[in-house]
Amino acid sequence: MNIKLVSVVAALAFSAAVAQDYDDEDEMDSEETSQQASQEESASSDDDSAREEAPAAPAIDEASSTEKTEEAPAATPMVEAKGLNVLHGNAYNLVGNQAAASTVGGDMFYLYNMAGRTMLYVEPTNEAGVLALTKGSTTFLAGFDNSGLTGLLTAGIANKGFGAALRLSLDKSWNSDEAGNNKDNSSVTGIGDDIGGIFSMSLGELDFAVQADWYTYAYDTDTDDGTEVDQSRWELILNAEISNSPSAKDLFWAGGLVFNRHADSQESGSNERVNPDARLSITPRFNLGMPVVSAEDARILVGLNTYIPIVFYDEIEDKGNQVKDSYSTFGLHTVPNIFGEYAISENWIIYGGASFDWKIFGYAGEELEGTAAGATTRELSSITMKTNLTNANAGVRFQYNRLVLEASIADNLGSAAWSGLIGNFAAFINF
Repeated sequence: MNIKLVSVVAALAFSAAVAQDYDDEDEMDSEETSQQASQEESASSDDDSAREEAPAAPAIDEASSTEKTEEAPAATPMVEAKGLNVLHGNAYNLVGNQAAASTVGGDMFYLYNMAGRTMLYVEPTNEAGVLALTKGSTTFLAGFDNSGLTGLLTAGIANKGFGAALRLSLDKSWNSDEAGNNKDNSSVTGIGDDIGGIFSMSLGELDFAVQADWYTYAYDTDTDDGTEVDQSRWELILNAEISNSPSAKDLFWAGGLVFNRHADSQESGSNERVNPDARLSITPRFNLGMPVVSAEDARILVGLNTYIPIVFYDEIEDKGNQVKDSYSTFGLHTVPNIFGEYAISENWIIYGGASFDWKIFGYAGEELEGTAAGATTRELSSITMKTNLTNANAGVRFQYNRLVLEASIADNLGSAAWSGLIGNFAAFINF
């Protein structure tokens, strides 16, 4: 655990609390003075009515009402946290409850939900930031984060009907070595190199979004030094989702599909070697969430997220053992989760949740086809069930005027001495 991070977060939270306490005392004094003045005005109005001198009373009440109306904006924050459905940082809902409030990361996927916002979001603990600037009916977006060893830039636009963005992270080099008649060329693509895009749109009462990325997960080197050697260490990822968030009241749901082609091979001349990790996977998923206890300032949510990873591994020819492998897996996972939050005041919200990953059914099948004379074919299979560790997170949100601060922690409950403890801190400036 990063002791410096926790100290900084604690100091910020304590300073904000002290400032809020002073504000609360000033507001209490102001309210007492206002109540006393109101009682005196009411008594004066009653006396005037008893003496049938009504014309003077409306003039006094009108002046008092006008005075209060003019003073109210000075005591009211410019941007108030109205209720619990406010925008949060990315560490707010780590358990993935579908009925919880929006996060910056979630709205940067459903991009058109960013329309109309002018804000700056920074998350130093995860080295991420988002800037939204609205001009007329169009919002211009820029996002920065370190998803790999290189920085990822997201740039796009959003309006009330749709949003679109490009994602770019580069790590490429081209090398040349010439000596006399000998010339060696090579190109290298580094880890984290990513070219992708996002598109989202409103479908009336539904949200729709799709994201595509061409991502390099390991150093990919191509050489031409007399014998060409080409490596393929990339992933093509397609992620599409639809949800009822715009119209949901009591039951929130989202359904989606993730397609992943994980390439891992090397060609040298006419020879090709496919590594065992090369695969094609398709993962349907469906999330449900709903409030079970709800009040104006607090609620408890329950949810159930289901996903079904189906994976087909490439055939591997092992010339040493003279066998060819055919390998596939299938799984049915369900993730029940609970989440709760409480608005202590219009400035403070505390929240927390827990989730539990349960592999209800898992199957793996492998076929070893004999290619040598007299070799037999083997078929292997395995069925598994497993309840994985519980994950939990808790945090606090403070808002005053245009400023929002959030701090949270997360951990696997089964880890020894909280060895997996993660701290997170984020800040907003809203306009």
